[in-house]
Amino acid sequence: IDNIKLRYENEKKEKEIQYYKLQIYKQKLVKLRLYFAIIFIMTLSLFLFVHYQKIKNLNNNLSEQIRINEKIRLQLSKAKTDLEKKVSERTKEILQKNEELKRNLEILKQYQFIVDNAKDLIILINSDLNVEVMNEPCISKNKIDKTKLKEIRFKDIFPEKIYKIKIKPYLQKALQGNEVHFQDKFSILTAEEKYYDMAFYPYKRSDKVEKIVVLARDISQYKKVEEKLARSEKLAALGKMAAELAHEIKNPITIIKSTSQLLKKRYQTYDEAKIKKMLDIFVETSLRINDIVEQLRDFTKTEDLEMKRFNLVKLVNDVILFTQERCLSKNITVDFSYYDEKIYILGDESQINKVLLNLMLNSINAIEKQGKIHIKLKKDASKIILQIIDNGKGIPKDLLNKIFDPFFTTNEKGMGLGLGIVYRIINKHNAEIDVKSKVGQGTVFTIIFREDR
Repeated sequence: IDNIKLRYENEKKEKEIQYYKLQIYKQKLVKLRLYFAIIFIMTLSLFLFVHYQKIKNLNNNLSEQIRINEKIRLQLSKAKTDLEKKVSERTKEILQKNEELKRNLEILKQYQFIVDNAKDLIILINSDLNVEVMNEPCISKNKIDKTKLKEIRFKDIFPEKIYKIKIKPYLQKALQGNEVHFQDKFSILTAEEKYYDMAFYPYKRSDKVEKIVVLARDISQYKKVEEKLARSEKLAALGKMAAELAHEIKNPITIIKSTSQLLKKRYQTYDEAKIKKMLDIFVETSLRINDIVEQLRDFTKTEDLEMKRFNLVKLVNDVILFTQERCLSKNITVDFSYYDEKIYILGDESQINKVLLNLMLNSINAIEKQGKIHIKLKKDASKIILQIIDNGKGIPKDLLNKIFDPFFTTNEKGMGLGLGIVYRIINKHNAEIDVKSKVGQGTVFTIIFREDR
């Protein structure tokens, strides 16, 4: 029994120990589970936190992208509106340009029709003097191959001698940018010699001549009419001149006749001084007749002009010096203003000298006592303008259109040929002359020359 009790007690203790161990094991297991649960929760929390941050960042990025996309959408919308507006405006502008081009094309067709049906020669040449365009009548008339048109040089249109003498000098001026107009007799291509009115019109870009439009009109028929008219006018003027000349010469001849008759009858009763006085009358009257004949010779002279380049300023100064004594005797001051000391023109220097001398003497005679003559040289484009201005008695308005007529004069001692000679010389130089005058204020003679560069 003791052994059994002891064994029972031992077994009981063992069971208690086992139970105690089991409880301890359970507690450890619970703690272990709790640790695992905490670790799991912490791991899950960390995972959720990281995932939340990713979602948050993604959400922010998405919001920013949405905002950017909205901004882009608004910009695109505005750009679309602006583009539609510009497209509309451009379309409208293109339509307007198209209409304008249609109108210009129609006008161009009309111009082409005019050019192709014009009887005048129309040529477009470049700065190398090669032909680029020629109007249809000229092409067909001269049987020119259109495909070889641009191979033609402008100088080949004319005979070599005519081109060098009559065409090239004017063409050089056109190449310098000047519009040139002239009339002369020559042949073009295969045609016979005719009178042509020719003009060169340069087209410039950046102050450089790129093209020249050449116009040439056959004026042979006009020339024939002009010649007939000139002959008629010459015959009429000759008749008038003969009558005026007879009147002018009759007076001095009458003086010589009466004086000689008187001297013949009474020379024995006259002393030497009286005879000398009457002989002086013969000399003066003879000089008067000679002066009339000289003026008449100058007026009717038809010799060719000796064209050369000369300084107009120097010539004016020479004329002023020549008339200086007459000016001093009438207390007239002469003033000469010019823009350059070397102003060159192309002309017959001796003939232009006669023009200036006649105009100066005309101004001197118009001033009775103490006055002023102002000579001005100025430039307008390619034109040289010479003005002789006086403060003399002036010319009545109703006589202004007659002052260049032969034998018309308001000067008792004059013949009336001086201004006629002036007009003839100026006309032969293809220059222009104009006169303005007011009675009691003075007269302005204006001559327009072409500058020779």
